[in-house]
Amino acid sequence: MKPLRPYLLSITLVASIGLAACGGSDEADSTGDSVSATTAEATTTTVAAPTSEPPETSEPSTTVPSSPTTATPSPPTDAPAASELAGFEEYAVLQSTIGNLDSLTPEIETDNPNTRVILYADADGRKVYKSIYVKRNNRLKVIDLNGGGPPLYNDTI
Repeated sequence: MKPLRPYLLSITLVASIGLAACGGSDEADSTGDSVSATTAEATTTTVAAPTSEPPETSEPSTTVPSSPTTATPSPPTDAPAASELAGFEEYAVLQSTIGNLDSLTPEIETDNPNTRVILYADADGRKVYKSIYVKRNNRLKVIDLNGGGPPLYNDTI
């Protein structure tokens, strides 16, 4: 046990210096060694006492204002922009099948590892198209909700 004592003391010294350099408090040190207490005392004596004079203002202030800033609200996560749809595998087929895709507002109803269902609304908010994309077999179905006929597209992509 005696051969380990120098190593333990050096580890304690390094740890206490590291805590003092990083702003650790004296209360966090529970070793009680005189070496770490001496190090803590040395660091506290180097701290400058506050003065009653105001600090010079020649440098720009880097403080964060305490009042909250007004941020523009982000769009809901279930209503992506048409540009976000461009990253989807089915986008090219949707664009060729639905002629006015850019004028519609997409709303992702479901997007999980298996399927993605997107509803497309017109300017009045009425749902006019629905796309169902099955990811595991790349099958896309596009339905005209107001037409009532067969799907506009029902095939693999």
